[in-house]
Amino acid sequence: MCLPLASVQQSHAQVRKLNLAGITIQRSRLHGADLTNANLVGSDLSEADLSEAKLSKAILLGAKLTKTYLVGADLSEAHLRGANLCEANLRGAKLTKVNLFKANLREARLTRANLREAHLEAVDLRGANLEKSNLSKHNLRSHPDPNNVARNLAVLATEKVYKDSFPGTNLEKANLEDANLEEAELSGADLRETDLEGVNLEGVRLVTAAFDNSQSGYLAKLIDADD
Repeated sequence: MCLPLASVQQSHAQVRKLNLAGITIQRSRLHGADLTNANLVGSDLSEADLSEAKLSKAILLGAKLTKTYLVGADLSEAHLRGANLCEANLRGAKLTKVNLFKANLREARLTRANLREAHLEAVDLRGANLEKSNLSKHNLRSHPDPNNVARNLAVLATEKVYKDSFPGTNLEKANLEDANLEEAELSGADLRETDLEGVNLEGVRLVTAAFDNSQSGYLAKLIDADD
């Protein structure tokens, strides 16, 4: 479904609960739009201005949101499974309890975003900026096959099997400066080349997480502090 650009360039538009599945509104201006509970499955909103938009509980499965401007937007409890948010600007966005399973957030800007209790399993956050964001009590685990015990045990055996079979959350080169990850589930996450200085890791689970040699000093200090 495609809409004329003129029909969607309106601030504070009221489009709650509409069925907009498959809609294409690239580069459109929807500042402050109310899309609460809207069905946007498979939609293309790339490079659109959705700053301060209300997208709580919206269904955006497989949606394309590349380079979309979502500054200050409310995406709480939205469903973004498999969505593409590469290079999206989510500065200060509300993402509490959002479902981002297998979403692409490479190079996304999440500065000061609230991701408390967000579902971030198998999400790609390579190069993302998470400076001063709140990621407390969220889940970043991968999802092994619950019906294949042997393969699940292989996760603990070799990094290669883990990475090939059960790709977990990738935070490689992400900026986590001053981020709050308290009680987060980071088992199996890829944290290589990620700056962990100043990050709150209280109560975090890091089983089978991948680190590099440059982080060993910081992790050692963390372990000593716990002791």
